[in-house]
Amino acid sequence: MSKNTEKLFRELLDYMDDLGDIPESAEDRHQFLEQFFQNYSDGLPSDYGTCELDAYDYMEQAYAADSPEEAIKFAKKALKADKNFLDAQVLIAELSAETPDDLTKAYRRLLKKEETKLRQEGYFDDGIGRFWGLVETRPYMRLRYAYFSHLIKTGKLRLAASQGEDMLRLCENDNLGVRFTLMYLYALLEEESPAVRLFKRYDGNQSTPMLLAMIILYYKLDDSVSARKYLRRLRSVNTEADEFFLQIDSEEIQDLLMDAEDPAPYRLNSKEEIAVSLSENRALLLSCISALFWISEEIYKLSQKK
Repeated sequence: MSKNTEKLFRELLDYMDDLGDIPESAEDRHQFLEQFFQNYSDGLPSDYGTCELDAYDYMEQAYAADSPEEAIKFAKKALKADKNFLDAQVLIAELSAETPDDLTKAYRRLLKKEETKLRQEGYFDDGIGRFWGLVETRPYMRLRYAYFSHLIKTGKLRLAASQGEDMLRLCENDNLGVRFTLMYLYALLEEESPAVRLFKRYDGNQSTPMLLAMIILYYKLDDSVSARKYLRRLRSVNTEADEFFLQIDSEEIQDLLMDAEDPAPYRLNSKEEIAVSLSENRALLLSCISALFWISEEIYKLSQKK
């Protein structure tokens, strides 16, 4: 959901609160939504597009800015329009921090402040498990994810894993995809029990990233039997795994893990998904790159038996 869509959704929630009871029948709900969008459209000023911008508009400009200085300028305008606009506070902190430790302190300060606010509003009483589904909690969850990623970049892996675990407590549907990075964290930390629990909790459909992490975990634990078991599952689920690992050489694997470009769209259980999964977790995988060479060698051996 884009920030503009999030803004519209907030207005829909306010409209629902003003209305009271929500229609039960599908036809009445359809009419309800039609009326909301008609009112929303009618409420736009005739000079819409040139009228005064709000906090969301300024943040869109901040994210699209050509320089950190320009981004901070627009983020400050967003804060002037809404003094509690968390996304603006986070962006300013990220662009202003001179050292990783400065950013760590800024993240913690903002987390404490926002958590206090959400507790006062009752979200930690009634919303546990549904964060992100509640639009008011989304800026907080984005901040938690940024802090989670920062901890990984600064090498605080156990602390990062604890953060990931708590994010899944708050948002059981895991709309931000925390579980995939958390699985790689468990693999790197060689923590089998929580990895198995997480795999069973979320991976009924046996996804490529989760299976890759399980293979790496058991490789690091020197349990080749279990590693091969999950490799067989990966090859069954992702029929392009052989093609990916047989065609890529050691230099290409290292290049892949150093590639910081945003991933292009990909199909689930494809060779592109393998590449994206490895690239997105490159900060973790660079320390155990031999596991990827092992996967490649094992697939080569299996292909020779055909």
